[in-house]
Amino acid sequence: MNKLRIALVSAAMLCVPTLAAAADTPRVEGELLFEANNLNIFESDDPDSEINDLYGEIELAPTFVLTDTLSIGGVLKLERVTDPDPGDDTYFENLGAFVEELYLSFANDRLGILGGKFNPAFGLSFDAMPGVFAEEIGKEDIELAERIGFSGHVNFGSEQFGQSTITASVFFADTTELSNSVFDERGRVREIDGGASNTEDLSSYAIAWDVENVAGLEGLHAHLAYRHQEAGLGDFDDDDGIVAALYGEFELANGLIWRPFVEYADLNSAGGAPGDRRLWQVASTLQINKWRLNASYVDREIESQILGGSDFDDQVIEVTAGYDFDSGLSLDFGYLHTELEDIESDGIVAKLTYAISF
Repeated sequence: MNKLRIALVSAAMLCVPTLAAAADTPRVEGELLFEANNLNIFESDDPDSEINDLYGEIELAPTFVLTDTLSIGGVLKLERVTDPDPGDDTYFENLGAFVEELYLSFANDRLGILGGKFNPAFGLSFDAMPGVFAEEIGKEDIELAERIGFSGHVNFGSEQFGQSTITASVFFADTTELSNSVFDERGRVREIDGGASNTEDLSSYAIAWDVENVAGLEGLHAHLAYRHQEAGLGDFDDDDGIVAALYGEFELANGLIWRPFVEYADLNSAGGAPGDRRLWQVASTLQINKWRLNASYVDREIESQILGGSDFDDQVIEVTAGYDFDSGLSLDFGYLHTELEDIESDGIVAKLTYAISF
């Protein structure tokens, strides 16, 4: 399954409802995604890391199209919401259900605005990195999720220079009852908890520029974004960061498709914590018919801002092979090597996904 394509479709659903004749509204459309992952660490410098971790996720992303310009969108998730005990094997444990997004959107083919709970546009790696584990670094450091506020976008461009979308968002971290989960409760977020953008005012913002077919080159796309997250109670400093990505899809020969991806991020006081982070994330997918070969590499430098604090140079290398079945089922299997906080580990990874569009 092409995860980058899923990310682009999800972004389009967030910003621009599908235009249709009035006779086709109201209606409901969206996607239901099932995902099961298995991480088996067979060798590690830390014995507690030598585990088998079987975990999963169910994501329902419906859009209620009210008119050709007005819609209500949302994302409901069931996934692990609390950490397992160190050294324990896990099998679909600590699962909680929650509302990740819920917003009202007005959009046409040139511009749009939405308000509610949403994921502001900043970075792509958390959806775009192929394989099983490589995307986790992006989810941890780069992704902005479960924010409350407003977002607007405008589309413009030409065949010569490419089609552009500029998106601007103002937001704060969700502290409503929707920040909690059911089944396994993760606990409601409150302002006293601190954390980046946990201010209960619209003092945090993000601006993103996305370009399709850069400089008129078919299949080459770019993403550039800046974020400012106001420090919450007890935070070391504001979280400021930039991210830039270049990616595409190209047919090399005889049905052989190449999907390269590269993203760089520079984050100061990431998450409000006393540490600057610089990340390179690089991936390549070769696909012929239904077979895929994926390779991912992540390099993350963590520089402590505390006197005597520790610096780290984390790395992730993942190589997987995958197959996409006609039914919508996808299977990936491969090898993982990580060096996280000076602890090296090796493992086998597997992922099973099934997507239904409606």
